[in-house]
Amino acid sequence: MLAYGASEVLKVLVRDERPCRAVDVLATCPAEGDWAWPSNHATIAAALATAVVLMVPQWWRYVVPVAGAVVVGRVVVGVHDIADVAAGAALGIAVTVVVARLLAPLVAALLVRGPVG
Repeated sequence: MLAYGASEVLKVLVRDERPCRAVDVLATCPAEGDWAWPSNHATIAAALATAVVLMVPQWWRYVVPVAGAVVVGRVVVGVHDIADVAAGAALGIAVTVVVARLLAPLVAALLVRGPVG
């Protein structure tokens, strides 16, 4: 959720037009004011894949290709360019890693202490 929120804030600040505004594409172009950079889909896909890999590292072979397909798909249908999805993926990964590192001591303490109540 934090990665998505960061993506939305960046979209409003940067206000980058989508490639589908200039050329015909496979998908319906989102409404005016729905900015391109960074890609929310790429942010969410990368954040989710990163969270899964951090929790269960051996699942990378399942979640990374799915996230990659989401990212590539946004370019293929023409609603984003490579810079949009690269930024979104990087944002999703970075936010997830930072949050996981910040929360790790709390989670470890809760695991050692056991359930409350």
